[in-house]
Amino acid sequence: MILSAGPEFKVDTLILRFRRPTAMVFAGETLYVAEENGRVLAANGDTPRVVLKGLKPPVNGLVFVGETLFVSHRGKVSAFANGILSDVVVGLPSFGLCSNNGLALGPDGRLYLGQGEEDCFSSSHSLAGAILRFKRDGAGLEVFSRGFHDPWGLAFQGDTLWVSDPGCYPPDYRQTLDGVYRVDPKGEWFSVHLEPGDYPRGLCFWNDTLYVACFGDPFLRKDQTRPRLIKIFRKRGRYVFADIPLDLGRPIDVKVGPDGALYVLDGEGGRVFRLRRK
Repeated sequence: MILSAGPEFKVDTLILRFRRPTAMVFAGETLYVAEENGRVLAANGDTPRVVLKGLKPPVNGLVFVGETLFVSHRGKVSAFANGILSDVVVGLPSFGLCSNNGLALGPDGRLYLGQGEEDCFSSSHSLAGAILRFKRDGAGLEVFSRGFHDPWGLAFQGDTLWVSDPGCYPPDYRQTLDGVYRVDPKGEWFSVHLEPGDYPRGLCFWNDTLYVACFGDPFLRKDQTRPRLIKIFRKRGRYVFADIPLDLGRPIDVKVGPDGALYVLDGEGGRVFRLRRK
């Protein structure tokens, strides 16, 4: 069900520019942003500085656990601490159309990772098209939940995991729908279907409401897609979603900042928007 959200936000643009950014995360007052070219930059109200480079693109997920930055880049997850980058999970099936994507720290202390399929129809690898989880040192890698195409953004609300999945996006391959999935602690899920071509990416909870960055399907013409930020919430016993009627470029990630505001990353223009309630 689609609703309309009124003009409830005050928006400003940070004086920051990134090159084809893909993901972001806060550590205290510092914003870390991954770029498609294999770099991670950090900014704290100043010019972004490179903290990591030479990663295997795409770099699709960032999460901090304490002072350690975990990075999801093609085929592996690495940990960056004290100036040293070390691999904790390798050999992921990420050399087809999809890759390993977003990361989240679960309530059980393990890391959760979205792993895409090898193609749009099937995957022979046992880890493909699934949500994976593992300990911080990479031990105990296992499948938590199956049945996904290219699970991208991950966010926990209590012990429930929410996952965005852009579905099988090329128009001639579209077998699944763009959606957001609610996954219970047993790994079972149900989906909230979005509109075709939404191509949902990053997501997070802000004031108990789920916000989803919809990049817009890159395989369709621009007049066939609608890049946007949406919110998902319960209304009369069912989940519904509503547009946030703001021009935020092509949203690719969304996070709550240390000031309590909502930050939206523009994956095409490289801008960062800050949203605050009026």
